[in-house]
Amino acid sequence: MPKKHDPAQYIQDAAGLNALTERLRSASRLALDTEFMGEETYAPRLEIIQVATDDVIAIIDRRAVPGLGRFLELLTDTRILKIVHAGRQDLEIFSAEGGGATGPVFDTQVASAMVGYGTQIGYAQLVQQVVGVSLEKTETFTNWAQRPLTADTCSRFMTTCASG
Repeated sequence: MPKKHDPAQYIQDAAGLNALTERLRSASRLALDTEFMGEETYAPRLEIIQVATDDVIAIIDRRAVPGLGRFLELLTDTRILKIVHAGRQDLEIFSAEGGGATGPVFDTQVASAMVGYGTQIGYAQLVQQVVGVSLEKTETFTNWAQRPLTADTCSRFMTTCASG
């Protein structure tokens, strides 16, 4: 039976990010995903970081927090396995944000290619093929730079989303 999580957190200030970082320090693994804007910019502009552990689900609003320093330290902590899917750009963005070499990293797209699911399988398709669950992919073309995030966008990730 799946574990029941606390409601997802929407992190939009330094105090919230510091509290989240402290909770994440004890995790043995950390799932990560980013949402960024890459159109009309020289380098991708980080907008949202999604994180999850066995006990925590959170969205970090990068534009709302003044810096990621302590959070980025987690990404270089070798005691915590970072899990991504097709994470090359995510890792490049974290590096550009001032983080060191992220590691250790487990990339589910790379792993799925190694066991025969193809080299470019998307996360939703992989989940469907492996566990038979169909994931909603309604936010594929969301404008992540728009603030406040729409109630519809927020509701897909969490029960409440502060506007601002």
